Amino acid sequence: MKVVSDYKKFDAYKLEVDEKLVPLFKEVIDEAFTKVNQTLLKRYQILMWSFYGFGVLMFLLGIGLFFNSFDYGLLIISLFGIISAIIGAIFNIKIYKVKKSVYNEINQNINDNLLYKKAFEILEPKFKYLGKSENIITPREIEVYRWDVPAGAEIEKVSHEKSWIIDGKYPVGLVNVKWFQIIERSNNKEKEIRYYYSSLIKIDTRLLKEKGFSFTLFKSFSFWSNLQKIKLENSDFVKTFKVRSDDELKIRQMYTPLSMELSMQRYQDNKNSKVTKFHIYSTGEYIYYTFSSDMGFMELDIPFTLNKNKVVNKTYYDFMIDTYTFYYLLSIIYIPNYLD
Repeated sequence: MKVVSDYKKFDAYKLEVDEKLVPLFKEVIDEAFTKVNQTLLKRYQILMWSFYGFGVLMFLLGIGLFFNSFDYGLLIISLFGIISAIIGAIFNIKIYKVKKSVYNEINQNINDNLLYKKAFEILEPKFKYLGKSENIITPREIEVYRWDVPAGAEIEKVSHEKSWIIDGKYPVGLVNVKWFQIIERSNNKEKEIRYYYSSLIKIDTRLLKEKGFSFTLFKSFSFWSNLQKIKLENSDFVKTFKVRSDDELKIRQMYTPLSMELSMQRYQDNKNSKVTKFHIYSTGEYIYYTFSSDMGFMELDIPFTLNKNKVVNKTYYDFMIDTYTFYYLLSIIYIPNYLD
């Protein structure tokens, strides 16, 4: 029988990631920047700002001439200003093309599947990252398990599903969703479009069979009418986790005094998680997490810049926070002895 599981703290994770994964990021990014002619790039940047600066100067002079009615001088100054702005824009386009080339080079050559696999091997080897999937989360589930998204909102975009497997038995899927809602004003002449973002994690727990049961966590009201509040020994835990179920015996088997204590510690140790508010629903066959996050959650976020240090640091930092956030969420349900 599975016992209560401890969790990996962020600092311990960061130490291993710094050692094992940062070199993989740097290798790809360094290679992309070696293809940039730095001398030519600096020349482009100097010329761009010089012409833009000259154009601004001509604009200011033109304003002065305008108020002094020097029509001929205004025409000449305006012409120089326009030409300078056009030349500056040309060099700006050249710099943009260099940025795009570097971005594409990194995006094409970085092995995100390998990075995510190694990250979860460090975090918890029993959480095996599998990559992209299409058959775990259904469209109906996305509609039902939404995080504070109004009923009238419609789906605009769904991210590629990513998948894991826990203990080699429980498939896990993740999608991020962008929603929109058209709000009509009372005069029916003006319309406003509002956007919402939600994320959904699904764990397939059908292998639990009769051990699986219905419960909710962190919901202040009952999602299903047959679920009742369960009073446990740890009052702080009860207040925080807001446990509801139709099977008090199984809840007590799941949340022993030790697992309640460790679960509270895990829940509160969230300063390095980008998600701190979420709901958990178990039907007995599936577990669902709903929360709000951006469309880039668990996607590599490569900055569009020619500052190499910024590219390395931001890409790596976002990767580290995303992976730890996902681990943080899964550990909430993995700590108690439910996924046996």
